[in-house]
Amino acid sequence: MTAARVTADRGRCIGSGQCSLALPEVFDADEEGLVTVDGDAAARVGPARLRGAVRLCPVRALTLEEVPAPGVP
Repeated sequence: MTAARVTADRGRCIGSGQCSLALPEVFDADEEGLVTVDGDAAARVGPARLRGAVRLCPVRALTLEEVPAPGVP
């Protein structure tokens, strides 16, 4: 089993909103229209759904890192 962590490069983000359309519980936009990530929500949705949302970013501002879940060798 793996856990996933998503990071956003806000300097690269153009505010297209594709990520927040795909997973509104994880991604949102701030007052500048740039992506924000709810890390707790990302941990709950699972890597497969995150992978799909990350792929939708037209400028590749999102990075998904999959790591072994705690307690899994």
